[in-house]
Amino acid sequence: MKAPGQSNSVTVKAKAMYADRLTREDYAALSSLTTAAEVTDYLKTRTGYAAALNAFSASAPYRGQFTAVLRTRLIREMQTLFRYEKAAGLELYRYFITYHDCVQLLRRLRTLGEEIDEEYVALMPARYEKLSALDLVQLMKAQTWPEVMDCLAGTEYRSLFGAAQKDGFIRENLVFAEADVLAFCNRSLLKAIRKDCSRKQAAEMLELVEYENDLHMLLSLYRIKRLTDADEATLRRFVQPDFTRLSPNRLQALLAAQTAEEFVKCVEQTPYAPMFHGEDAGASALRMIAVRLQKAMRYSQSAAQTLWCFFKLRELEINDISNIFEGVRCQASPEEIRRYIYCV
Repeated sequence: MKAPGQSNSVTVKAKAMYADRLTREDYAALSSLTTAAEVTDYLKTRTGYAAALNAFSASAPYRGQFTAVLRTRLIREMQTLFRYEKAAGLELYRYFITYHDCVQLLRRLRTLGEEIDEEYVALMPARYEKLSALDLVQLMKAQTWPEVMDCLAGTEYRSLFGAAQKDGFIRENLVFAEADVLAFCNRSLLKAIRKDCSRKQAAEMLELVEYENDLHMLLSLYRIKRLTDADEATLRRFVQPDFTRLSPNRLQALLAAQTAEEFVKCVEQTPYAPMFHGEDAGASALRMIAVRLQKAMRYSQSAAQTLWCFFKLRELEINDISNIFEGVRCQASPEEIRRYIYCV
């Protein structure tokens, strides 16, 4: 059992870190800037991203590089919270390591065959590299599928990829790899929730996690139905029946919908109907997730739930900043950029 004082320290520390987030005024100012260098300078001088961006130059940037730099702030913040978590006996810190390992693995699969900037690996904090089951340097150097498999040998991640893919990886299968990795991460999260939370706290946290998982699942299914004629067996690869708030009958109706339009009508009968009431389902889904997380962050007294909300909200903020950076770089209007900001 965790001592109450230890759990309280985790909650207080996470909420204090969350207070150092971008304000509505910051978002308005950033989206009105005219160059990527101005965005970088603003973040360096007026926000908590100063340390992460200290050595970053916007002279020839690309979004992936910029996002990776921003994520170093999150990783370092989680490292600080890890010390509190481990002191409180929480299992959740293991989930965050697993999650970040999976982020690195998917990054390598998305760019398989391409050179990775050596500075990218150097950005990873030393403590994360020590806790990770992966050799990040070797993983990022891997240029072929067999080399990736060699990097995963002896780790729990190797089982994510069956014998059918032992000789090669088809880029078109990345969407399935992402679904499998998400399911793997969710199983790790469920283990942490069961260990760290009381029955009431576990129910509250699962409701939060399943809400987000359902929105991502519905968005994936909608896009597949709109763009392909995939059969039901293929669609089921994106469904996690043990990690959803939808009933089996509702899930079956969604999978059986013949068209994207029929699918939307089925979603209208669920609590997730608002995701299709805006001009973009993806943007609506992310805003719904942000609102739910912000509410939980404000009122939660559970250490595990507070950590989860902090982590996910910081990720959403980094996504917002990356969208602003790319929008400014492409000379989009402030109005257009603000369509892709989800935390305010």
